[in-house]
Parts: sequence; C-alpha cells; structure tokens
Amino acid sequence: MIQLPEVRNMPNYNFEKLLVNLDKNVQKLRIGNNTRPNSFDRDVSHFKQEWLGNGYATPLNETQMRSVSMYLMEAEETFILLVQRGSLITRFLKLLSDATSIGNQKRLVQLYFQYYQIFKKYSVNVKVYIVSMLSNFSGHNLLLNEYKWHIKNLFSPQKLIDEMDLHELTQKFAISSNSEYYRTLLILQLIKKVEALAPGEYDRKLFDSIQIHKDYMYDEYTHVGEFAVRQLIETMMVNTNINYAQWVTYIIDIIGDPRTVSVTTAHNIPWSRVGEKYKYFMIRYLSREDLDLFLDVLGDNDPNIDAIYQYRKKFWRNFGKYVQFTKLFITSHKYNELPENIKRRFNGKNTAYSFISESSKSCIYIDLGEIKIIEGTHNAKVRLYSDIPIDLSKFHFSYTDFYKTPKAKESLIESGEITHFNSENGYWQGKVLHQVKQYKRVKIRLADTY
Repeated sequence: MIQLPEVRNMPNYNFEKLLVNLDKNVQKLRIGNNTRPNSFDRDVSHFKQEWLGNGYATPLNETQMRSVSMYLMEAEETFILLVQRGSLITRFLKLLSDATSIGNQKRLVQLYFQYYQIFKKYSVNVKVYIVSMLSNFSGHNLLLNEYKWHIKNLFSPQKLIDEMDLHELTQKFAISSNSEYYRTLLILQLIKKVEALAPGEYDRKLFDSIQIHKDYMYDEYTHVGEFAVRQLIETMMVNTNINYAQWVTYIIDIIGDPRTVSVTTAHNIPWSRVGEKYKYFMIRYLSREDLDLFLDVLGDNDPNIDAIYQYRKKFWRNFGKYVQFTKLFITSHKYNELPENIKRRFNGKNTAYSFISESSKSCIYIDLGEIKIIEGTHNAKVRLYSDIPIDLSKFHFSYTDFYKTPKAKESLIESGEITHFNSENGYWQGKVLHQVKQYKRVKIRLADTY
C-alpha cells in the first residue's frame, strides 16, 4: 500500500459558499449581459420624464429598453407606478416582446418572474407578450429555448413544481431567489412536501423552513404557516391513534394554542384563517392530551403520597371524549419534572397553562360544555360548576381561587364540592357521576369508573 504524505497547511475553503457563488455567476451568464450601458442614467431619466411624468409612451431603442428594463428589475415602486398607468405597461411589454436583442427578450420573462404577484394583482396579461416573443424566437439561445420548450407550464407554477424540484427550476430558468415567482414556487413546494408527510412524520428541515417562511401569503387570505397547520390537522383528523406529539408542539409554535384567552382578538386571527373546524378539533385534542398529562404525570403513583392517584386516573379517563376545553394549574415542583416540549407552553403567553401556589396540589379545569369541573391531585376536592368559576386569562392562582372568590361561589352547583372518600367502593365516583349526569348526557357506567 502506498502511504501518501500528510497534507498540511491546506487553505480553509468554504466550499458551500464557493458553490453558491458559482451558481450565482452561472445564473448571471444565462440571463445575459447585465452591465449598465453608458447611457443608463440618461435613458432612465428620459423614461421617467416622458413615460411616467408626461404619460407619453415615446419610442425606445434597444439600448434604452435595456437600461429601463434593468432599472425596473430593481425599482419595484416605479414598476408598480408603471403598471397603474394601464396602457403604459402594455406598451412597454410590447416593446420588449418585439425587441431583437436577446438580453431584452430575456428580461421580458425576468420581469414576469420578478413581479409575478403584481402582474396578477393588477390583471396585466403579460402572458400574451411572452408567448408572442417565444413563438417568434428561432435562435439558439439556451435560456430562451428552455422558456419556449416549457411555455405551457411557464404560467402555471403548480405544474412546474409538480415536474421539478425548486433548485432545478431556478437553475433551468434562471429564476432569482429575490423574485415573486421564486417565492410562489417555494410556497408550493413546502405545501407539497407537507401534504406528502406520513401521519406523525417529523421532517425537521421542512418544518424549520415553514417556520422561517410562515408569514408568506399562500393565497389572498391565508399565510403559509396557517395553511401548513390546516394540512397537518386534516391528516390528524383522518388518521387517529397516531403519536402526533411533535406535530402538536410544532403547531403551537407556528400559530399558538387555540385555547389561549386574550383581551384582544389578534391571537385568534391566525386560527380563524385556519378554519373553525380545525380550531375546535385542536382545542379538543390538546385538552384531552392535557387531561392525560394531569392523570399520568401530575399526581404521584405512591399511595402514601397521593392515595387517590389510581382511582382518579381510572375515573376521569372515561370522560376523554366529552372534554371540550382544559386549563392546567401546576406546582413549581411538578413543572421541573415535565418534558421540555411541555415546559415551553408555560411561557406566560399560553393561558391554557398556569401555575398554582401550592406545595403539592396540581389541578385541572375541565369544561364538559354544560358543566365545568376542577379536579386536583393529592388531598384536593372535586368541584363542579354551572359556569366558568375563574378568570381563564390568568397565569397564577392559589387553591382558594376555586372556592372562595365570589365568581367561584356563585358558579358552584348545589352539593358540588366532593371529597375523595371511599374510592375502592366507588363512593365519590358515584357522587360526581350523578352530578355530571344532571347537566350532561354521558354514556358512562359507574361500574367502569373504579
């Protein structure tokens, strides 16, 4: 075996950066000569004065068109002003369509890419000018021939993204990453990947990308993050009995917990755009998840510490499908034992998660619709209410808030304060179930609760 000498003092190249720069340079070569003509400033000044100032579409030679089209590629406000002039934008597009210069012909398509959404917003039929130019083109320019070959799909970003990956498209068509067309393709690719996820599948790279671009508009009313959330929930609604823990945490990170109570309506706007059906599905899903958290984690599975733990767990597990809303009240001791993804929800912004100033008792507020309940761990009592007994927007509570405040006293139903007594014979379970059934129809047998 030949032993090669150790290579020392090699330059520390950033190859990733080098490849990015090479890509950019290749793109520039494909687009063509973007060096400003010597007459650039004079040409642009003439255009502004005559076209935009006086409203006259004076003739432009090839050099002037090159100057003006290069200028417009970087001057969005001026381009919008031109579009708003109606006939002026169509006159300018016609000039580019009839141009003999390869560079000007390319820039007609590049303008379409750059201002894709603006053309749509103002209903400018740029397609007719591009089709006319490409139909008459019979040269050998590779980029224009690519446009001509894909002319049917060039005006349908969805069809293009169904055919090719975004990176391949940007290379093949020289699409700038700063263009509106690129943003549209990116959005479509992200949603396509979300729709292709298996139930519960967590694609970290994809989810991080959606988080970065979540405020991009998917359509006139919905942001990318909101549409992605809708797609995830659609999957959750159809495919049950899957572990969606990572999806749930991600959904909350993207647009917040739908149960959060706010004095303003701003928090609920994203969820209203996602849709009421999806919002209420998540409220129930998260509430049942938190009921499980309360029953499994917040008590102590030690009869000497929390004698009611197993009985409480078996009893309330029967109510999962009836739960409409929950709010947790947790001790600082139990908070430290929570998994990190749950801890993040106790951030002072999500009102479904709050703290209680108790050494041992954690509690949960359970809304069954017609009747409300507050249950607690250890030696806490069960309390049943006809109305919401607390301020759901608060983050800090004491145990006495559940029975000493005027609101709690007024909401407490008659004989609605029940001690966990004689659990092994179903005594307290029977009393609670009887009270619940006075207000709500539930198909739960006492024999199944203890």
